[in-house]
Amino acid sequence: MNMIEDRLTAAFTARAEQVHGEDLAPIAVVVRQRDWRPFAVAAAVLAAAVVSPFLFHAFSTNGDSPAPSGPPSPSTARGPGDKETRLIRGFVADVNGDGRADEIRLSFEEFGGSTVRGFRVDADLSFGGTVSAVGDAGWSPTFIRQEFYLPGAPHDILGIRQKHGDSDKGSFFALGDGRLDRLTVPSEPPLRGGTETVSGKSQTLGYGIFRHRLYSWRVDLDEQGRLVGKGQFWKWALDGIELVGIPTAKCQVQPTDVVC
Repeated sequence: MNMIEDRLTAAFTARAEQVHGEDLAPIAVVVRQRDWRPFAVAAAVLAAAVVSPFLFHAFSTNGDSPAPSGPPSPSTARGPGDKETRLIRGFVADVNGDGRADEIRLSFEEFGGSTVRGFRVDADLSFGGTVSAVGDAGWSPTFIRQEFYLPGAPHDILGIRQKHGDSDKGSFFALGDGRLDRLTVPSEPPLRGGTETVSGKSQTLGYGIFRHRLYSWRVDLDEQGRLVGKGQFWKWALDGIELVGIPTAKCQVQPTDVVC
């Protein structure tokens, strides 16, 4: 050994002789706990992303484009019970008698297959101007798809048919003094469609256009629902604004139809 090592050994020996057993205490063990907060936040974000991928879409959506949240509102979705405005056009007739076609429009508001507040018919006249009239509420209307005239009427007549099942109702209009007049339809003779029982016999009622004239009929039905017998028939004329039925024998009964 050299002098330095001899001196260090002597110093350690002297120090050791000064330490006794009662001076020794247990060694303190220090356990460092990790900070759990950063890991908890990361785990929560990851779980949210896995469980609800729409979360991030919701945060990224602005006020003009809200995230999906249930069915569309009633203002943007039409249900089976909502009202619907309908317009039928493309039908023409010479209602003003100038030899040129006038465009006819039929409009109505429909709810559950029935019209609300009645229907409206407008005629755009060929020489200018529009005349209008309104009809009954009830089942959805359609045009009687053929021009026709009536004796006593200077112009073509407009016919609107409202049909539901076996029931059939017609409304008729003619150009009056600067307006479209609704014509009065009598209860007898019949100018309507459907079935009825008279004196135990089933009868069918109907009306139609033949050779540009308006006819109606009442014919017996057998047990199989076939038309039988000679039937009763009327052709129609106009007296002012009233429809008048005139008996006629020009029509014939066929097993399933009437021809006039």
